[in-house]
Amino acid sequence: MKTGTSIALAALLLTSGTFATAPSASASHPAAFPHKHAGPAPRRVAPRRTVHRLYTDAYGGINVGASFLAGGTVSTLGTINQSGLMLEALSGWRMNPWVALEITGLLGFHADEDPTTQDMAVLAAGCLNAKMYLNPKWQRFEPYILAGVGIYGAATESNDTGALGIGVQGGAGVDVRLNPAVTISADATYRGALWEDENLTNFFQSFVTFSAGLKLQL
Repeated sequence: MKTGTSIALAALLLTSGTFATAPSASASHPAAFPHKHAGPAPRRVAPRRTVHRLYTDAYGGINVGASFLAGGTVSTLGTINQSGLMLEALSGWRMNPWVALEITGLLGFHADEDPTTQDMAVLAAGCLNAKMYLNPKWQRFEPYILAGVGIYGAATESNDTGALGIGVQGGAGVDVRLNPAVTISADATYRGALWEDENLTNFFQSFVTFSAGLKLQL
């Protein structure tokens, strides 16, 4: 009899202990069944792709400098001063890290030394050039070489003396990038052309230009 009473008392104590702890359990876990709290789902982060710069950069600029007559045959240009001032406008497209294409228009102003005229002779050229950059990794300081073809013309101020020719040019220079939008440039270029004057006489005349200027990203 005592054994049965002890078992009943023990069962009563266990039952009362379960109910006593139940409110605390339900306070932190409101669900009435055993469960686990899942954390936030892990985020998948895609690897960052390397973005390569596209050298499809259009630009325009202007250069000033000097032009000097070099070798040539006897021609209608024989009386003009050997040195003069030069003005050049250009438009270009950087195709890739190594190559750019440029269209340029050039005017050279030389005094005519003929005492009977003493006027101004103007040399003009429209050129298409390819520029090859020697080390594109030097983003601020970029040396290059250039080569191209052009149409050349010459005329004097006071009469009908003039000439027209087809020529080639080649040279070297450097671009110095000040910021992503502004670049200063300097180059030296040899230009040689086969000319034909107003009398349909062919002759060869070359000249060298030295210039420096400013380019703006478009």
